[in-house]
Amino acid sequence: MMAAPDSQRHVDQRIEAVSEALCALRDALSALSLALKDWQFEVDHERHALVESAVHDLLVRIASEHGQPSARPGAGRPDAGKA
Repeated sequence: MMAAPDSQRHVDQRIEAVSEALCALRDALSALSLALKDWQFEVDHERHALVESAVHDLLVRIASEHGQPSARPGAGRPDAGKA
């Protein structure tokens, strides 16, 4: 027994609608994935900068507590003050 032409057309339309919805969902998920990668890069960059700053501050504090020259780049070198 074969489906009526109207019924088959209705099924085809529904299949096309589902296919279009799946394509839209795929595009949205791809955009979300890219946005999350960008956000993760920014978070990692900020975290790295915070750790770098904390390490620098700790080195400065340790150096000052032990009477060492500052932990600034070039500090303690004989030619540091010459320009």
